[in-house]
Amino acid sequence: MLSPASLLPALPFLSLLSTGLAATATTSLNTLYSSPHTDPNTGTILADGSSYITGKLNANVLYQASGKLSAGGCSRIGGIFPASCYVMNLAATGQVETRRLKRRNSLIFDNSTIADLPILTTWTPNTPGLTNEEKAAADDEDLDAYFAAFPEQEQYRWAATGGVDTRRAKVKRVEGDEGELVPSSTLSARASKTSQRNEIYQWPGAASGETWQYTWTTLLRGIPSTSSHYFHSWQILRRDASGGPVVTLDWKAGLAVITDSVVGCSACVTAPLNGFVNKPIYHSMNITYGVGGTISYKARSGVEDPLITYQATHDMGSSCSLKMGSYRLSTDTNKATTNFVMNYRAVRKA
Repeated sequence: MLSPASLLPALPFLSLLSTGLAATATTSLNTLYSSPHTDPNTGTILADGSSYITGKLNANVLYQASGKLSAGGCSRIGGIFPASCYVMNLAATGQVETRRLKRRNSLIFDNSTIADLPILTTWTPNTPGLTNEEKAAADDEDLDAYFAAFPEQEQYRWAATGGVDTRRAKVKRVEGDEGELVPSSTLSARASKTSQRNEIYQWPGAASGETWQYTWTTLLRGIPSTSSHYFHSWQILRRDASGGPVVTLDWKAGLAVITDSVVGCSACVTAPLNGFVNKPIYHSMNITYGVGGTISYKARSGVEDPLITYQATHDMGSSCSLKMGSYRLSTDTNKATTNFVMNYRAVRKA
């Protein structure tokens, strides 16, 4: 049986267009970039759903997939012809990404033409010689590895906690894979649960003070099964402080729901879920990261009024990535779901 790696033709590296901003150490980009484009008639298999996979589409766009994920193969979707497209399939059962780190087997792919990036590496979190960037890319909760890989962002790590290092949290009764106790700061509340995930996301994360503009298009095929549990369509994931999502758009209990963990509202704004299915949805977001941050988001299905909007001014986190796709708790009531993510663009404005 062929492995996912053997199925991968090289993806072309997308040329980067300068925005005219001065270069900083925060990101190697400081440019406009989009997700890469492949032949719309054939597509490229990135993950076949047989294992959890982490990979690089280019130097600044990564993916994490436990389900089936392909690039391209979207010659015409919902009446539009996308310049770039990702097809994300999650099965009703299986295809889980365990949160228990010791049993995670991962692959990381880089198909860009940048010579100083690794080409193809197969690894587990305990593999000797694994780079900090690879550790952080595969595990959103390995915050120490992230800041070791991007030390220029360390200065913002504890700004939201008033300089208090929250890693000093006491040990709770949380068991790891071998029954040992582990610090609660290293595991999320979902540590003993399993998730299904297909997401693409910005890399490295945006630091405090940076302002970004994001646009992307989605098409959700059919109304997905929902519950009271998380099912992220997108999330702003922070890596400062204790990490975790800042603001998310979820499919919950038959609704599209904006959740803001800083404000503490689990349903800040809601809209009927059926307005988001079987047609292209155009997303736009402007966000400034950091303690005094702001967010302005809207989703439209066309020229009519937005389906949902959200604005807030508060701590937006640092070392943050916009992640989009499908990320949900694995439950007995899940149904198979297909989501298309198209025409992703990110522009750093400040």
